[in-house]
Amino acid sequence: MKGGVTSGIVYPPAIATIARAFDLRNIGGTSAGAIAAALAAAAQYRRIADTHDPETGYDKLAALPDWLGRDQHLLGLFAPNRSTQSLFKTVVALVAPGKTLPERIGELVKAYGPAAAVGAVPGLLHGLIAGKVQDPGLRGLHRIAAFAGFLSGTVAGGAIAMALDAASRLDANFYGLVTGIADGNPDALCAWLAARTEEIAGLTVGEVPLTFGMLWAPEKGAVPNGILDLPDDPRINLSMMTTCIVGGRPYVFPTRTNRFRFRVSEMKRFFPEHVVAWLVKHARHSDEDASLAGEPLVPLPAIGDLPIVLATRMSLAFPILLSAVPLYTLDHANGKVTPRRVLFSDGGLASNFPISLFDSPLPRRPTLAINLGGFPPDADSTTPDVVMATDNMPRQIYPSNRVDDLPSFGGAIFSTMQNWNDAVLAQLPGYRDRIVTVRLSAEEGGLNLDMDAATIERLVDRGRRAGAMLVERFSAPSDLSSLDGRANPMSWENHRWVRYRTTVAELRELLAKFSEGWNKPYAGDVPYEELARATSDGTIPRRSYPFTDDQTIRDRVAELSQAVANLGDALDAQAELLVNEPHPPGSLVTRARLDRA
Repeated sequence: MKGGVTSGIVYPPAIATIARAFDLRNIGGTSAGAIAAALAAAAQYRRIADTHDPETGYDKLAALPDWLGRDQHLLGLFAPNRSTQSLFKTVVALVAPGKTLPERIGELVKAYGPAAAVGAVPGLLHGLIAGKVQDPGLRGLHRIAAFAGFLSGTVAGGAIAMALDAASRLDANFYGLVTGIADGNPDALCAWLAARTEEIAGLTVGEVPLTFGMLWAPEKGAVPNGILDLPDDPRINLSMMTTCIVGGRPYVFPTRTNRFRFRVSEMKRFFPEHVVAWLVKHARHSDEDASLAGEPLVPLPAIGDLPIVLATRMSLAFPILLSAVPLYTLDHANGKVTPRRVLFSDGGLASNFPISLFDSPLPRRPTLAINLGGFPPDADSTTPDVVMATDNMPRQIYPSNRVDDLPSFGGAIFSTMQNWNDAVLAQLPGYRDRIVTVRLSAEEGGLNLDMDAATIERLVDRGRRAGAMLVERFSAPSDLSSLDGRANPMSWENHRWVRYRTTVAELRELLAKFSEGWNKPYAGDVPYEELARATSDGTIPRRSYPFTDDQTIRDRVAELSQAVANLGDALDAQAELLVNEPHPPGSLVTRARLDRA
């Protein structure tokens, strides 16, 4: 599920609709999509663990938009911290949809009146001087210039004051207006999210947080402890994207790395007391103690003991609106241990639509994707607001960037840097057919924190229809029924066939290159086969990451590698595989695992 802050209103009804036809096994998202993923995982946990009332979790999930649409509850989730309340109020007023430019200037002046007045002084002085100019024509020009100076100075004074105010307040609040905990407010984002996750899961609210390990083995009353790695076949596999802006890279949480630590005083600003207490109680053992400013740096729990609300909040950290989550690593350079702070911001900075999270070359079950996009420039009342690919042809459905002026040109550049990887994947055969796109207007979703009940109901309706479209396409098993010409060709069976075709084509290219490297080294280079068989007698130097000291196993690895090279030659010779190849073609590339350091 894609990120989008308040656009997440779309997801609960879509999930509830999908869950009527499917059990959810793999659930993932970014930003607002991570909130929906966490709540969906909680509902699926209850379906498995609660034999008495298994569907209550999904019922509660489906009811959330109704609550959010009443009494400004949606806006109330983003409760600012005490130090950022006035700044938050100004920002919300400035970005509110439907306001004219003069109205936005008025909000800025109202918030920073003294600074705006100081900025207006040069224009006022110019106006006084202009009145003394004798020539009527010049006097008129001076007055126009004075008025322009008055307006620009007013705006500049207010803007500078706001920038200085923001710099001082946001620096001390982890670069955001909202941490998620606000003076005991139960409806502040993280307090609300922890409570709703536990309630939907059927747990006692405020006692034990829902953890990844509990999702992997959802037996009623069981709280697995100390699980160090994701099991091979978890009952519920929940994943979220987050971005480590200090490291300049995304992570998938739960992460398998054991590098990260936290300060209790800081975690209390982001999470409820019982969640922080859980983190401390289940901290991973470490032989290395560390502290900062006299406060211990506590290791994060083992991967299975991580509360899902922690990963969700790390994914949902829209810059400036929501504070970045601080963690720490230990730098061992120069013979000493130095704590280094790392900040986790919104997962959407690196991957806002992580459609490939649960991919396998040949899928055994459908992975459905819900995208959020805008309407095309020529949209009218007949333009559909929920769309899916209707055939296997490569068409533009994933939203493209609109460029009409200099600001939109800059926005398109940023959007391209942020979303190019997701956009490329969404165009591929075997990907585009499983994406349903819910279109939103400028007044819907996004940063519109104060949507009215009618707007929210429109989004709820689109979410229901999006879920129904996915169910209709993928709920029937693959049984060759589409070959009779009567069934809808866009189906689970079609998807399996297209994925098989694209995977074989990708393997053909990859293994052909493997064969070339294996069989045709450049002159002077040791063949890869000899590297694989290398012994410890000094004939060929041993390298890092050796297979084993068992020569029989190394010989077997070399034989298997030769078999792979032979397969690459055979596939490369089968030119018929290129006939009617799906377009655009895919490519298998190597990338570091995003759930590890």
